[in-house]
Amino acid sequence: MPDLEYQLQQAVEPLVLELEALRREVATLKAEAPDLEPLVMELDAMREVLEASRAEVASLKGRIDAPAWAVGVYRQGVVVQHFHGQYFEAVADTAAEPGDGVTWRRLGLHGFRYRGLHIDGAEYEAGDLVARDGSMQLQTAGGGLVWLAVRGRRGRPGETGAPGEAGKQGEAGKRGADGANLVKLEAEAGVLFAVWSDGKRAPMALEAVP
Repeated sequence: MPDLEYQLQQAVEPLVLELEALRREVATLKAEAPDLEPLVMELDAMREVLEASRAEVASLKGRIDAPAWAVGVYRQGVVVQHFHGQYFEAVADTAAEPGDGVTWRRLGLHGFRYRGLHIDGAEYEAGDLVARDGSMQLQTAGGGLVWLAVRGRRGRPGETGAPGEAGKQGEAGKRGADGANLVKLEAEAGVLFAVWSDGKRAPMALEAVP
């Protein structure tokens, strides 16, 4: 975008200087030839047009240097950048995000905005990008969607890799504790208890005794 500003300045400034030189020359000749008055008026009109063009270049510079949009409140007339190189101007005080609302006006047709997967029947604006069948389409200003990036054909299967080296054998685990053994059976108050070698004593159901 700075290149565009430079090109505009290069186009307008020489015309303004040339017009000033011509106007001074006509003013000198006017004293000798009164019939040059219509030419002077025409040159003045041309000067106003060129001055307006120079003012537009200055205004354009302010838009080129516009900050990126962030969450917040924006006053009417503020210009911001959003998405990928798109410019928006607030037409009213707003806290909404630029794009689909009525409080922002898009400036120009440059830039892109990714809209996700393509939806049949949906309306898209110039610069919208949509994903379709693994490829990317772009909405143009003069027509419909055009292919921007197309998915390539499936590649050939790769060669089977060589088998890896066998891993090292893991270390032996620690020996577990010995299980408890039944030491004796005791009867108490009509209940049979099993006494184990670890000191535990548990009642037994009589149905479990053969």
